[in-house]
Amino acid sequence: MHVAGKLAVELSVQHGLLSLPIASWLVPARLRTIGQELDGKQLTVTPHGRGRVQRASLLHAWSDGVHFPPLSAESVLGVAHLSKVDLTFPVATLY
Repeated sequence: MHVAGKLAVELSVQHGLLSLPIASWLVPARLRTIGQELDGKQLTVTPHGRGRVQRASLLHAWSDGVHFPPLSAESVLGVAHLSKVDLTFPVATLY
């Protein structure tokens, strides 16, 4: 990923051959809900979708520590490769 033309994060992964279907209904909505503060108000949205997931291995990880949190291959807990992803972001709720 680049920010203002400069590299901010770089990841290389290798994935296996077997993929399994995955759907958002398998994850509770409270774990899929994301929020953002805008003009002193909280916006939240709970996306839903489906796709395929494969086990993967992280080969290389680097970040600049400014535009992306400090990262190394040793700091990553798990890796998955997602493909054929279809996500829907409904209209956000304003609080």
